[in-house]
Amino acid sequence: MDVSSLFSTLPGGDQAPEWLHLVPAGTFRGRDGRGPYRLKDPAAVIEASMAEGKLPIDENHATDFAMESGRPSPARGWIVELQARDDGLWGRIEWNESGRALMADRAYRGVSPVFVHDKEGTVTRLLRAALTNTPNLPQLAMLHGAAHAALDAEQRNKLDADQFAVPGKREMPIHDAEHVKLAWDMVDRTQGLSEAERAEARRRILAKAKSLGLDTQGWKGAAQAAGAGDMDIAGLRQALGLAGTADEAAVLAAAKAASETVARQVAELAALKRDAVPTERVVALQAELDKIKAERAEERARGFIDAAIKEGKPIVAVREQLIAQHVANAEATEKLVKGMPSIHAGGIVVRHDAADGDPVAELSEIDKDVAKKMGIDLKAFAEHRRKMRAAANDGRVA
Repeated sequence: MDVSSLFSTLPGGDQAPEWLHLVPAGTFRGRDGRGPYRLKDPAAVIEASMAEGKLPIDENHATDFAMESGRPSPARGWIVELQARDDGLWGRIEWNESGRALMADRAYRGVSPVFVHDKEGTVTRLLRAALTNTPNLPQLAMLHGAAHAALDAEQRNKLDADQFAVPGKREMPIHDAEHVKLAWDMVDRTQGLSEAERAEARRRILAKAKSLGLDTQGWKGAAQAAGAGDMDIAGLRQALGLAGTADEAAVLAAAKAASETVARQVAELAALKRDAVPTERVVALQAELDKIKAERAEERARGFIDAAIKEGKPIVAVREQLIAQHVANAEATEKLVKGMPSIHAGGIVVRHDAADGDPVAELSEIDKDVAKKMGIDLKAFAEHRRKMRAAANDGRVA
């Protein structure tokens, strides 16, 4: 159910009127375009309205605004009876002395009833009425759910969305100080708003009040709302890539989604870290692999060199050196060894005339070149050749 109001002119004269026209018959609108509203069942409205007794008439809706902050909100009269007429509902008023004085002084020129209606605009109950001089009763327009204040429909439509406490619904204008105050008074009464929208509206109203230099210390609930509103909604909208009119619910939803994304990424990183092999283990595994590779290389080197010795290559004296060279550079070592003559193939030239003399003299130029490439002393190489030849002659070398 929504609450709304309209404005009607008080009858002329110096005397307080006994009857006031409170709700028009049929379908009607406010001057600013609000509505349409409908009075479909006057009898049902009268029954619902008078169920709790007489209804107050105050000044400028003090019942709705002043009492919320502890200020006086006295009734100036009471609606004690409702009557259905051709032009709508009329109320019989019992004025008190202060009310009669206001009427005699012609202090107010109109009355603004507050009524409840459903989503289709059908009036279901009259709550009270207020003496006022402002057509369309801006305060009661706020009770309906949009703070129009003194704005007409054209003026209101010209306002940007960010000039409303609830931008997405263009509810409660806050473009100036007067409307900011009125919006704060009505933020909790405005119908059709979610709690998230109300919270966002409070933050927007307080932010606007601050920018206008308004003192909000006496505003009911302002301190709590300010404490709850430390979050920079505008900054979050920008950071999350949302439109400037996105309400708190949309901001929170986007922030939740972003938070879930970050949490998922953190979990994935943690899993990677958990499942990854520690650095020291990687080093140990690499060292083990290198050792295996070295052993395999040495095995291949020993196999090659020993096979070369069996083929008659004169390299027995330098076997270990050639194995090491093969491990370091297999291709170069194998090329060197394969280029050596074999004692089994008659490739070693033996100078018998020098057998008892200098062993170096027995070496051919090829022998010297091989010894030089292998870094072996010529005399040692030559003596080794003599031993190999002697062994071969004795049948000790196959």
